[in-house]
Amino acid sequence: NEITSGKVEDIKVVEYEHVLSEGLELPNVPTLVDVTGLAKPALFSGVRRALQRKGRVWICHTRAEQYYPLDVDIEKVLAAEKNRDHYQLLNSLSEILTGEEGPYTIDGLLESDADESRRRVLCTFASAKHERLLSLLDARDYDRIEIIVPPRGTHRSEIARIAAEIAGWNFRASGTSEIRSDDLHGVIDELMRQYLYWYVERGYNIEFGLTGSKMQAVACAAVSVECKIAQCWYVRPKEFDPKRF
Repeated sequence: NEITSGKVEDIKVVEYEHVLSEGLELPNVPTLVDVTGLAKPALFSGVRRALQRKGRVWICHTRAEQYYPLDVDIEKVLAAEKNRDHYQLLNSLSEILTGEEGPYTIDGLLESDADESRRRVLCTFASAKHERLLSLLDARDYDRIEIIVPPRGTHRSEIARIAAEIAGWNFRASGTSEIRSDDLHGVIDELMRQYLYWYVERGYNIEFGLTGSKMQAVACAAVSVECKIAQCWYVRPKEFDPKRF
């Protein structure tokens, strides 16, 4: 705050609990949302309200030097599990420090007036923090799930793809799309494609799951302004580790 106060005259500090209950109120002026340090409910609310008010928002996102779980830790688990049993892999990975701890709570971020008699499809994301995706699917029933997975090439992406495979095994109908987690335009295009196909053409309720990256959450917020989304779910850990979050 001391650094910021030297550059900005008007600073307002908002408690996170207030954002959870009331959303993030923004003035009716051009807005920059720095998503780097925001938890996804605050991120979602800020981006959504800025777009609703002005139709435009600037996004700032600073990449971390390293992300948890670390690739070196994942590599040890992959090397130890030579049989590549997916369930055993994820059980072993649950012991790796990920920056958060369950059990997880599922929070709805939208006021919904959706017709509950419709069939439901979930559009969500796979990441190395696989427990968020699997916890959401344990808590909710769907007629179809669509999971965006990262391209191959890293140990973290391999774990994300394994989590997506396990999620797909537990549902009658599922599909995956491969898009980089930081490709904002690519994710928005894919979510719009899913919306047109499942909601407009087939009459399904569409729900989003914020189980991926910050930029994927930005995409969900943007699409939710223009499209009728039944609900957007945040999967909240019991605790965060500030040193590894």
